[in-house]
Amino acid sequence: MDIFGETNAVKTHQERTPRFSLIKAVAKLGTVEVVPPAGESIRMISPRGGWSSCALVMAIAQKTDIRELWATSLRIGLKELRAIEGLQIPKVHLCLGSIQRRTTKKYDYASPLEEAAERYGWSVHYANNHSKVILLDTSAGKIAIETSSNLNENPQIEQFCVTNSAELLDWYIDEFKRLGCW
Repeated sequence: MDIFGETNAVKTHQERTPRFSLIKAVAKLGTVEVVPPAGESIRMISPRGGWSSCALVMAIAQKTDIRELWATSLRIGLKELRAIEGLQIPKVHLCLGSIQRRTTKKYDYASPLEEAAERYGWSVHYANNHSKVILLDTSAGKIAIETSSNLNENPQIEQFCVTNSAELLDWYIDEFKRLGCW
């Protein structure tokens, strides 16, 4: 059984993937403990279409105040960008892959992000980045999320390790600074 009490049976054939809903994912995550006690970790695996890293951040924000967010990701999607804006986090630092700057007829990931960064005073850096780490300074502690999930709406089977550790958060911040990510 998984953390939601559901049996994870192996499936050889899957029907059409249900449409992902950020709000439904946050509601589902709201039923479990997503903020570990100081010095402890929680490990989770989401099913395909289950939840995204943004949904996890939103669920954590329902349990504790987030004072500062640092995130590395290949890119951030428009819905996730709007969701992060809605959390009204005082300080946000993003290190995204250079793919975020690409604009096509179908997608313009860069303009909405640059406008939000200007509006809220966020720091945004671009790098040859594929890491997926989210760091949160919260009223419940300093939380490091190590995940396979980007900050965009395409949740597949994803892994998450949520650790409440000032040492781990500080180590990641120092390493990403050393790499020029912020």
